[in-house]
Amino acid sequence: MSDSLLGVLIGGVIVLIATWTNIWIEGRKTKRDHLAKIRLRLAGDRIQTSEVLNFIESNRKRKWPRFWKKESPDLSKCNLQKTDLRGQNLQGVKFFRADFTEADLGGADLRNADLSKATLEYADLRGADLSEADLREADLSEANLQEAILFRADLREANLNAANLLISDLSEADLRRADLSEAGLSCATLIGATLNGANLSRADLVEADLSRADLRWANLSGAFFTKAVLRGADLRGTFLRGARDLHEAFFLDEAKHDSNTKWPDGFDPPEPI
Repeated sequence: MSDSLLGVLIGGVIVLIATWTNIWIEGRKTKRDHLAKIRLRLAGDRIQTSEVLNFIESNRKRKWPRFWKKESPDLSKCNLQKTDLRGQNLQGVKFFRADFTEADLGGADLRNADLSKATLEYADLRGADLSEADLREADLSEANLQEAILFRADLREANLNAANLLISDLSEADLRRADLSEAGLSCATLIGATLNGANLSRADLVEADLSRADLRWANLSGAFFTKAVLRGADLRGTFLRGARDLHEAFFLDEAKHDSNTKWPDGFDPPEPI
């Protein structure tokens, strides 16, 4: 093969590689621009469910060289009001300060999701899995969390005023200084939950399991305790004045309490532990 022919072939290959590289770069740029436009819309306007899911899937990139792990899609501060995301895989997505007002998240997989400071007022989260999700300072007032799984969820200072948590699993959840006033916690599981300084005034705790729960300095005034389980619960410094049916609670005599525990008027407390 002559040198001139070899030169032509090499030049052709170089041109081909350069052309393919430019096409690949342009394709990547177009995709990035498209996603950026969607991201912009997400931050400002309500959009279709399919667009939300496409954005999430497109941003679940592999972490090189740890290719078995994926990046967390970021939908922080997005407007997702009234969005229908029932049963969707939203695991690990960043929803910091996102607005889910009246959104339908029933049965959604929100494990390890970042929902800190998110607005979830009136949202439907029935049966959603929020295990180990970050819900610090989230607004869940009047949200429907019936049968939701909140195992080890971080709910510090969250607003759960009047939320429906019937039959929900809050085992080992961190609810320090959370507002659970008037919340429906009937038959809820709060085994080992941290409720230090939480506001549970007028909460419905009928048949709730509060075994080993940390209720130190919590406000439980006016709460309903019919058939609630308090085995090993820490009630030191807890405010219980005005609590209802506390005498019907199970294993109250096994709960920790001290001289700082404020019992209902006329209630005969068990011996301190």
